[in-house]
Amino acid sequence: MSKDIDQYWENYQEIYSFEEILKEYREKKILEFLKSKRPKNILEIGCGFKPVFVKYIEFESYTIVEPGIKAYKNAMKISKKNERVNCINNFFENISQSLMDRPFDCILIPGVLHETENPDYFLYKIGKVMNKDTIVYVNVPNAMSLHRIIAKEMGIINDVFEKSKRNISLQQTKIFDKKILQEYIKRNIPSAVIEECCSFFLKPFTHNQMMECLESKIINESIIEGLYKSTDILEDYGCELACVFKKNI
Repeated sequence: MSKDIDQYWENYQEIYSFEEILKEYREKKILEFLKSKRPKNILEIGCGFKPVFVKYIEFESYTIVEPGIKAYKNAMKISKKNERVNCINNFFENISQSLMDRPFDCILIPGVLHETENPDYFLYKIGKVMNKDTIVYVNVPNAMSLHRIIAKEMGIINDVFEKSKRNISLQQTKIFDKKILQEYIKRNIPSAVIEECCSFFLKPFTHNQMMECLESKIINESIIEGLYKSTDILEDYGCELACVFKKNI
């Protein structure tokens, strides 16, 4: 793996903007999943600076694989007194072989797949680590997000799959919609069964525009919550995708 993960985090912080709000709803979605499934032995790949075990504590073992040195050190600091947590500083693809005999009943891949150098290879390795009891949660941005559709109709972009300056700055290699994400999973894990694939959080504007609306009090917390819930109706057009799958073995 050659991605400069530490440079990624510097770029990420520079263009943070509305991301702080969106992070809360990504966390909300993943916690809804965990509370419904109640897994005990969890692998989280790419925990960033806010590992999920901070909020979800009903586990027996929790393994984190985080390539960024600063994020890894932060996870180590947070989990220092928790013997159930094991942190590994590496890219998942590099150490997947050593994880194959672990009894993971849940693998969390929050905001990682679209940033891997080779999503096919990454998913192939995920399939090798999975067992018959493993359930996987994948979260990626959605190409069919309302703000991308509006941008296309305005002529700002030619196609909803066109990379934005933000995508390029964050070294994001792939843009998914529901169909493409499921195709990638099934192509690389042939026995995969998709339990759910949905979008969440309706975002009509860019990160900067959303932040300007908040700061100008054009929108408030109630509207933000409404945008999260609106994908129950406008189910394809949220800015994020959450996909859950298992193996049929």
